[in-house]
Amino acid sequence: MSYGFPMKCPGSEANAGSVEMRSSLRSEKGNVIGMDEALDQHLPAYFKSDWRAGVAGRMMLSVIVDASGSVTQVSVVKPLSPDLDRTTAEIVGAWKFKLLPGNPQSFPDVFLLPIQFGTTCAFHEDP
Repeated sequence: MSYGFPMKCPGSEANAGSVEMRSSLRSEKGNVIGMDEALDQHLPAYFKSDWRAGVAGRMMLSVIVDASGSVTQVSVVKPLSPDLDRTTAEIVGAWKFKLLPGNPQSFPDVFLLPIQFGTTCAFHEDP
């Protein structure tokens, strides 16, 4: 899953930034979950201030998912910035996952969710 920053880069580059994550996650128990593509999952924002400051990299979240696929708890394991950490945790907390092959009797379960924040060009203010 990827998310393009809503502002175009100046010049020939196609976009300004992206947020990427894996489409499925496996827990230490062996359970596998995926994004429920039937739902309109909101994606985390890549703030203009973080983009301007060059904040980029991989954020790691610990997500507890119950047997219905609902997120019951989110913790930031590897932070990037206070604003990105807070809003990403809030948004992911509202996500719904679908259970893939595994034992639903072993839920709730903990999954590590890496989310990559990055830019494809430098930030420039329009004159």
